[in-house]
Amino acid sequence: MTVHNDQHTPIEDTHSDQSTHTTELQNMLDEAQSDQQTSQDQTTIAMLEAKILQLETQLRDQTEIAKKAQSDYIHMKFDFEGLVRRTDESNKTMKVDTLVDVVKKFAPFIDSLRTSLENIPADERDNALVQ
Repeated sequence: MTVHNDQHTPIEDTHSDQSTHTTELQNMLDEAQSDQQTSQDQTTIAMLEAKILQLETQLRDQTEIAKKAQSDYIHMKFDFEGLVRRTDESNKTMKVDTLVDVVKKFAPFIDSLRTSLENIPADERDNALVQ
């Protein structure tokens, strides 16, 4: 026959208290580590968010610089094309103006030569120098 003893011995109570106390300490340690990890995670998240904001600002600035450079390039291209067109027109006009100036300068000489040739006496027209 087996007799059951419903009473706990002091050793069993001490062991049970220690086990409960150890569990509570472990829970507190786990909670503290969890809080520390959460704090570290929050710090890391804040740092990453700040870095993202900084990179977004840099991207926006670089995009504005690129757009301005592209706009400046287009304006300079149009200005250069206009300069080339005006220079070509100026060169053509200059060639015509130069030809007109030469003709104007030679016109009196040609008229004098024609008048001189018309006034050569008939007997000297067969001379080799006149021809």
